[in-house]
Amino acid sequence: MNQTNDKQKAEQYRQAAEQGDAEAMCKLGWCYFSGRGIPKNQAEAEKCWKTAVEIWKKAAEQGNTEAQYKLGRLCAPGVPAHGIPCDALEATQWLRKAAEKGHAGAQHHLSICYYLGIGVPKDMLESVQWLRKVAEQDDDLSGVAAYELGKCYIHGWGVPQDIIEAEKWLRAAAQTREDENIDTMLTLIELTRKQIERSCYPADER
Repeated sequence: MNQTNDKQKAEQYRQAAEQGDAEAMCKLGWCYFSGRGIPKNQAEAEKCWKTAVEIWKKAAEQGNTEAQYKLGRLCAPGVPAHGIPCDALEATQWLRKAAEKGHAGAQHHLSICYYLGIGVPKDMLESVQWLRKVAEQDDDLSGVAAYELGKCYIHGWGVPQDIIEAEKWLRAAAQTREDENIDTMLTLIELTRKQIERSCYPADER
């Protein structure tokens, strides 16, 4: 993106933010934070982010699923400094509210929270259950989740090791994304299957 486009984007975000658009307000904050399109200004960045949080929190408290997800992401630990307190417990609570209503992004982030033990006890079984919900959806994140679920079955993370299930989810992932890692793992699964067949059946029985 060149400087002219950066300036145009920043101005678009500013105009939308002035109309109360929290997403634009958050993006404008990133522009101030990074200095893209406008002079770098940490104080203005934090001001934008705090305003976005206020807008999302009001909407989230009224049951808005997208706002619950955005708020959960923005308040999560590990997110670059926004000048707002990061509360792991509050973040996961908002993510759970959105996840329980089928929001794929929230489900994926909640899976990560359980995997890392952020705001909730570390629980691989719970992590995989939320990951599966994403993989089973028709969503942009489904391919990513299917790939991660395939790895879980390969390594036995939160589920019993199962190369058949691993192959199933990796092939599902391959339908939505090109990734050399997926191809490599599918090749290894095929080699493993052949080795099992050779060990189970003598040559004259095959």
